[in-house]
Amino acid sequence: MMSNPVIHRRFGLKFLVLIMPFALAASLAYAADIRVAGDCGFSSAIKSANEDKARGGCAAGKGADTIILTRHVRPNGELPSIRSRIVIQGNNFEYRINKGDPAFEVKKNGALTITDLRMKYLRPRDRRAIRVKDGQLLIQNSRISNCEIGVEQIRSHTTLSGAWDICGLPDDQIIQGSHTATFRAAPPPQTCQNLPPNSATVTAPGGLSTGIQCQRLDARGVGNSAVIDAGLLDAVDIWGNVQPGVQVCFPRLGAVMFLDAATAPRALSRLDSTAVDNTVCVAIASAGTVALVHGQPTHAAPKPKPKPAQPAACTIVTTGNLVLRDRPSLSGARLGYVPRGAQATRLAQRANWHQVERQGQTGWLGGKYVAEVAGCD
Repeated sequence: MMSNPVIHRRFGLKFLVLIMPFALAASLAYAADIRVAGDCGFSSAIKSANEDKARGGCAAGKGADTIILTRHVRPNGELPSIRSRIVIQGNNFEYRINKGDPAFEVKKNGALTITDLRMKYLRPRDRRAIRVKDGQLLIQNSRISNCEIGVEQIRSHTTLSGAWDICGLPDDQIIQGSHTATFRAAPPPQTCQNLPPNSATVTAPGGLSTGIQCQRLDARGVGNSAVIDAGLLDAVDIWGNVQPGVQVCFPRLGAVMFLDAATAPRALSRLDSTAVDNTVCVAIASAGTVALVHGQPTHAAPKPKPKPAQPAACTIVTTGNLVLRDRPSLSGARLGYVPRGAQATRLAQRANWHQVERQGQTGWLGGKYVAEVAGCD
């Protein structure tokens, strides 16, 4: 369900909860990116973030960390509790949960941000899906399904932002227990449809309504010295549901570089690009930053094949009585007759047939009894 405008609500027992505004917590500079990829599983990533140590093939956390999903996840058992500041960037992947496990548990001093994550119980769950005790929780543009009870909260604060769907519950039933909560509608993201007209044009095989998002970036937003030193002309960041075949075209010529969001730090590469008139286009298969820099496109667009030259209009004369047909074939329908010695304007020629216009009719005459008179090459 979509969120309402900003609403602050207090439920349960009256008490004073002193917390830092969650917006400030979400804006902190996270110290490490931990990617759930390869040998790094979801449980190990949370352990690495909690303990600031490398666990199970995952990079070590550094105090306040972002866990980035690059695939669907299904942990074998219950996830470790959240005990530090952790952001889980779901990238619209699915977290599949066993019936007996809570999706997440946030404990004292823990602060969990969940963004763009689809959570689903494999079997229906009648207990709370998320538990927060003496901590903070932010759920943004995410949903959890196949459950009956949403968030249980004790002496904590929860924020729901953007678009959310928590167990299909109405807003005033999502959170239970003693707590404070904030419900706010996030500003709509800058979509690929409303990029500035002098910037890139983005197209996707399934259309732009499938979840792909875009934002134009300046040099500060790109933040990569190699790209900036190459002479940055324009850049667009693309994320969300990015499928192979997405095309990005800039309305000027140059070389194109790519910062891949699937690696940390983002790996830099040059993309094969094709110039079409004064536009350069590339294809991408994953999320990242596409940057136009000084240089030359990799390929020029193939020149269209010239159409066969048609003979110029000229005057012809018939040397026999002919049938005017609707197409250049003896099986063509008869449109009328043209007598011997009649003149007509030839419009085109196909093999031994002449397309002519005569007395307001356009049709085809067999060329065996046609002679050219004037203006024919």
